[in-house]
Amino acid sequence: MHCIGVTVVVLALSLPTHADSSTDRIYDQLKPHIGDLTRDAISESTVNGLYQLTLGFDVYHVTADGLYLITGDIIELTSGKPVAKTGLEAKRLRMIASVSESDMVIFPARGESKAAITVFTDITCPYCRKLHKEVDLLNEAGVSVRYLAFPRNGIPSEGEKQLSTVWCSENRQSAMTKAKNGESISAPECDNPVADQYQLGVEMAIRGTPAIVLSDGTLIGGYLPADKLIPQAIGAMP
Repeated sequence: MHCIGVTVVVLALSLPTHADSSTDRIYDQLKPHIGDLTRDAISESTVNGLYQLTLGFDVYHVTADGLYLITGDIIELTSGKPVAKTGLEAKRLRMIASVSESDMVIFPARGESKAAITVFTDITCPYCRKLHKEVDLLNEAGVSVRYLAFPRNGIPSEGEKQLSTVWCSENRQSAMTKAKNGESISAPECDNPVADQYQLGVEMAIRGTPAIVLSDGTLIGGYLPADKLIPQAIGAMP
């Protein structure tokens, strides 16, 4: 049996109703509170009677009458999992697709390629180092690992310096492995994509590392052991 802690904040909105449809009614209620709100930010949710409000990568739920806005996860009690937040997966994939693979540090699958994961990483992050020790297991299982830089303490920081050194190294794979093993690495300074990739992560609401994005756009926030990550990565392939 699992104990599930759920925090739900309900905000009551007290504005008159003008529109006929639920989405128009919700829009009219929320617009005075959210100045840059657009109508396409409101969509039907997977929960009967609630609508989804998507602001960037932050997702809320709103009652159909537009009077209550709910923050926090809504748990489906049968599965014990949060209800799906639609649309974010495709948005993540579009944003990641804007990055050329030549600007990533890639550890390719060995043999038959079965899946790929994109990982926002930081050299100074202990769980990033733990995940990197299992990259061989992932590669052997047919899963490619594509690294993007995300210095979790921002820019400038020690993490940014180390990541920049990795990206400026002649052999990025070797430099990444050495750095995550605690070895000293060096490379001449160069123009590198670390700052741009960090900004991409910020825009995607990445709040920690490792942040793992599967091929279907699902985000796994944090470390997951290889024996659990491999089937999820392969299962996410179209």
